[in-house]
Amino acid sequence: MHNLNSSWCRGIHEASTLKEGQENCFYLKKLMQSPAVFVIAEEPAVLDTLSDLFESAKLSCEIFTSTEAFLAKLDPEYPGCLLLDTSLPGISGSEFHSLLVQRKSILPVIILTRSNDARSAMEMLKGGALDFFEKPFDGGALLKAVRHAIEMDRANRHALRLRAEVLLRHAELTRREREIMNSMFDGKSSREIAAQLNMSARTVEFHRSRVKKKMGIATPVELVRMVATISGCHCIRKYSRGAVDVQP
Repeated sequence: MHNLNSSWCRGIHEASTLKEGQENCFYLKKLMQSPAVFVIAEEPAVLDTLSDLFESAKLSCEIFTSTEAFLAKLDPEYPGCLLLDTSLPGISGSEFHSLLVQRKSILPVIILTRSNDARSAMEMLKGGALDFFEKPFDGGALLKAVRHAIEMDRANRHALRLRAEVLLRHAELTRREREIMNSMFDGKSSREIAAQLNMSARTVEFHRSRVKKKMGIATPVELVRMVATISGCHCIRKYSRGAVDVQP
């Protein structure tokens, strides 16, 4: 791991040196929640440039000089983005990106590449990488892309939390309530649902109220918005995790 003389470019590994106690637990929690730029590169000139860039922007970062070192420390819960130099020896950029997908990492990936390696960068973009820059890169443009990636990661994690909450609520529904909810999602009225399921409108209304309470919604429109929000998550599309399954 590259040793950077910057208070901002600190690694999450520092948390392991903390003493036990409530204050340290609070620090660890805050550290894990704070987004960081994870950099995989080894060229001294590139590392020095990135160190100065992120220090001036007050962005925390963690530097790895090999993909193996990064994978050994990878925790999908750590927020931020990944900056990958594809000129590193070892596995190719596309192979490494496939490993990230297998590890269920949702970190947005920005690629640094040589001008003669554009094909590899394009393959990674097709596989879900966010952006790429040829070396030597424009620091301002790269910083803008990094900030965008961090914001995308924040939005993705928010959407995944919502998805998990929706799935938990959905699991509490009975089979009949799931049938009612699916019809609500299709915009059907209580009378239409009653005719479809061969039950009284009053019974449908009872189940509708139960669905609203369990799902934490006031109207069917909120249900549609809820599913639309989590289905639009970039990382869900990227890894084909799909939207919420509301089938009985």
